[in-house]
Amino acid sequence: MIKLFVNGKFCKNPNLTVAEDFFFPGLNVPGNTGNRVGSNVTLVNVDKLFGLNTLGISRSFNIAKTNAVAFAGLSSQNPGVITIANAIFGPNPPINPDVLAKAFQLDNDEVNGGLNPPHIHPHATEILLVLEGTLSIGFVTSNPNRLISEVLNPVDVFVFPIGLIHFQFNIAKTNGVAIASLNSQNPGVITIANATFGSYNPSINPDILAKAFQLDKKVVNNLQVKFDVFVNGKFCKNPNLTVAGDFSFSGLNIPGNTANRVGSNVTLVNVDVLPGLNTLGISLARLDYAPNGGLNPPHIHPRGTEILVVVEGTLHVGFVNPTLIGLSPKSYTQEMFFIPRNTGNQVGSNVTLLNVDQIPGVNTLGIPLARIDYAPNGGLNPPYIHPRATEILLVLEGTLYVGFVTSNPNRLISKVLNPGDVFVFPLGLIHYQFNIAKANGVAIASLNIQNPGVITIANATLGSNPPINPDVLAKAFQLDKKVVNDLQVKFGGSNK
Repeated sequence: MIKLFVNGKFCKNPNLTVAEDFFFPGLNVPGNTGNRVGSNVTLVNVDKLFGLNTLGISRSFNIAKTNAVAFAGLSSQNPGVITIANAIFGPNPPINPDVLAKAFQLDNDEVNGGLNPPHIHPHATEILLVLEGTLSIGFVTSNPNRLISEVLNPVDVFVFPIGLIHFQFNIAKTNGVAIASLNSQNPGVITIANATFGSYNPSINPDILAKAFQLDKKVVNNLQVKFDVFVNGKFCKNPNLTVAGDFSFSGLNIPGNTANRVGSNVTLVNVDVLPGLNTLGISLARLDYAPNGGLNPPHIHPRGTEILVVVEGTLHVGFVNPTLIGLSPKSYTQEMFFIPRNTGNQVGSNVTLLNVDQIPGVNTLGIPLARIDYAPNGGLNPPYIHPRATEILLVLEGTLYVGFVTSNPNRLISKVLNPGDVFVFPLGLIHYQFNIAKANGVAIASLNIQNPGVITIANATLGSNPPINPDVLAKAFQLDKKVVNDLQVKFGGSNK
């Protein structure tokens, strides 16, 4: 009989299989955790449980004061394991310390040599062709951590297997150039130093990194500050270092120059000029048109829907979409956005929302618009949250004191805005606007989801129906229960 050989193992005749081929005892036996990292992995794979062959599966940081035990299932018969600290700092032979010093920014003395720092492609194998320069390259195997390295010259080729840590370091005195091909449409890339020390929202607990890399916690903290996160082609700022200027832009009250062939000018407020927009999925633009035919020529936004409010002039607009033939567009410009709204209420503000209920064509396109009117001398859009949307605000009239509060820690990011200023309020954060001018205030707000939701903090906590138990609110806000009862009556959430 010819035996079938799969994945490096002979498959047993199914007629001869027994229960023991699918059984492994002993996972109730504690492993020895008396090592530097205080953990132990007992792996149950095809070497110990023969029935796993071809089945594609094999069988954290303990913060408790007692021992911890966990069981992990993996969707591969031979998942491999690469312990980052061991693979980077402990392979045999070792990685050139110049590579590691530059990758992890550990030495104050600058290391010469362009470096593509140690990284992983989780979904792809990479093949590299050197065109210029002399590259010292390598990858680290798993179990055991062996460094496979080579020095490459022009026209040399090297392959880096899928999922293994690898790097390239130019040791020539001239520029280096290489071409890389990867066998996946979405290979992914995880740069080791950035991923471990630069993870964001949240960052990895420094106690974990200190123990994993056998470093002093102060060194870990310094490294985490060094490695800002890189998202959408932009470095994310350390949230503890953000300032109001990261979320504001001034100048949309200044007319753009329309002396060009088409007679129009677009002033775009995006992440390049307003860094706080990064990852928030919304932008804003001012469009200026020359008289008698200023044109914003036919164009496409391949990744965004546009909602337009006319401030001056008379515009003939349109779009082409065969699937929407027969849809009767409506214009709410005059009605919704140029008639001042009544601000004679307790907070001195009024929000006029333009969403799918007013413009059916907005349905599924994910972008409503709002006009906010503020009374003079203290008109307030009180602290509130949009649970599903980021808001970008443009001031048309008045002087607004605005702000939002971050989470963990609760920092206030605030700024005074004048006409033409723009400010962004990130998704899910408490924010407000307060008119400090002696005249009326007006702002236009755009949100990046069709149904952003709004939770006004005072109304929600003190005016809910049924009301929240006043004992809860008294303790949460550190108030006398009588004060809470009075507030609940005022906001319509009385327990009477």
